[in-house]
Amino acid sequence: MCVSRCRRPVGLLLLLLLLPFALRGQQPVALCTDWLATVDSASQQLELRWVPSPGPAVAGYHVCSGDPCLSLGTVLGGQATGFRPAGLDPGVPHRFRVHAFDSLGNVSALTPFFGGMVLTAEVDPCDTVASVSWTPYVGMPGGHGSYRLLARFDPFDSLFRPLALCDSLGPLTARVGFPAAATGVSLVVEAASADGRLVARSSMVQAVRATADTARFFGVADARYDSASRSVTLAFSLDTAFRSAPYRLLLSRAGGDFQPLAVVDASGYVDRQVNPYDSLRCYLLAVADGCGLHERRSPPRCVDIPRPPDPLADFPNVLLAGDPDRGRFLPRVQGLMGDLFELRVFDRQGRQLFASDSPALGWDPDATHSPQGSYVYLLRVRFINNSVRTYTGTITVIR
Repeated sequence: MCVSRCRRPVGLLLLLLLLPFALRGQQPVALCTDWLATVDSASQQLELRWVPSPGPAVAGYHVCSGDPCLSLGTVLGGQATGFRPAGLDPGVPHRFRVHAFDSLGNVSALTPFFGGMVLTAEVDPCDTVASVSWTPYVGMPGGHGSYRLLARFDPFDSLFRPLALCDSLGPLTARVGFPAAATGVSLVVEAASADGRLVARSSMVQAVRATADTARFFGVADARYDSASRSVTLAFSLDTAFRSAPYRLLLSRAGGDFQPLAVVDASGYVDRQVNPYDSLRCYLLAVADGCGLHERRSPPRCVDIPRPPDPLADFPNVLLAGDPDRGRFLPRVQGLMGDLFELRVFDRQGRQLFASDSPALGWDPDATHSPQGSYVYLLRVRFINNSVRTYTGTITVIR
């Protein structure tokens, strides 16, 4: 319970305590009635209200807070029907009392304690349900009434709408469901007396939801294929201020479904896993909201992949030792992937004479001092259609 420690009007308090009835025979000052404590919806400030005392010559009212009830430094005129205590947080419980006094210092009894309500809510920005609870209204007229939970969902509502009605006996809790596309929620609880009169309103709880917060703009700005490196270089246009969820790059091969390729940023991306036989590669960007929901996709950008020559391996069958053009064994292979090339040459006894992992390096019989005769070769390669082939045969050396 919050106790306000504000300045006390000492002289007034002594007067009120020492002169309860300074003028004998005068009618006692009547107690004010129908008090209530609400929170102003616009300013979110505590606002105390009461019905003026019906007794004669009421000069004013005095409000105190806490238990014991300490002065709030207030002396209000006889026509006052309310008071906004400055500096008190409406989000924590407070207890108030009011009494009236006349011009001669006669005072009424203090009202029973009454006070505002405090609403709390657990709002997960990625969930569609929240748990809310509130403190009871202190001073419910007659001790019995009801509570009404109100909500406003952005951007759908301009006014609060009722969600739940609860008896004042409790439980003072509720579950609130949100529209999936709501960007924010505001919650308030009100207390009403048994006859339906508003007696209290809580402070407002507001929460921002992440389920509809997405990037303002994004897309694949450019896509270019380089046949030498067999790669596609991509440039993006991104809302870099949006950081709640990653941008995902999706790929469609040869008209197929789009599949995740990479998580990207504004620096761009180089797709080095291009199969030239795809013929067409299309790219798009996808981004969800801060909860990973409500994914949006950009228009696709496609790039044509020129069809490569068909895989081919051609082998000479005769070497003319010492001839600058026909004296070296080098198979002619087109359509290589480039990551697999194994060439081996053996003599008739099975001894390996030559090995190469480069398609530019061939066997020279003079380098291995190989005499005239027949030799066996083995070639293993991977083509750009991802097929792996093994070739074997014989080559004749003539001197």
